[in-house]
Amino acid sequence: MIRKRNPRRDDRIILDLVKRELFPYTLRTMPNLRWDPSDVRRRLERNVTFVAVPGRGSAVGFASVRKVGKDVFLDMLAVDRNSQGKGLGAELLRESERYARSRGATTIRLYVDETNDRARLFYARHGYAEEGYYPVLRCFGMGKMLNTSGESPTGGYGRTGRAPIPRGERPPARSGRRGRRLL
Repeated sequence: MIRKRNPRRDDRIILDLVKRELFPYTLRTMPNLRWDPSDVRRRLERNVTFVAVPGRGSAVGFASVRKVGKDVFLDMLAVDRNSQGKGLGAELLRESERYARSRGATTIRLYVDETNDRARLFYARHGYAEEGYYPVLRCFGMGKMLNTSGESPTGGYGRTGRAPIPRGERPPARSGRRGRRLL
């Protein structure tokens, strides 16, 4: 079940998930950064956050989003390591996309740490395309056009939502784990 965050019930679990599942990737690229739960709490307060709760248990994953202009920004998404591979991340992503559509957003965007290949592949499998690399952040920007009025969910450009690049102008393909093409 996916539901909205209840701060009293969920925030301790969310903070733990951020520290265990997301922060280690940040530390790989910014080793001097210190864990600051108050920063995560501030982000949760300004965002809309959904949690994944299997059965009657506690939250095992969350997605936190906020509207930025005409877009929605997916600030954080994490699923407990022991609950990964069960479709909960995909459910959280779909709920985030539903929220974005309900707010009239045309695109949902996010950043992925450059060392988090699994996340980049996860988002690519769900129709997100790399939009650029941000060296200062050491992150890839990714985005997905949303179906808000019955047209093709990717603007008629296949699953990535990007216009095809003419053959002579294509960048060299990069492979991720298991040889999957990332661009």
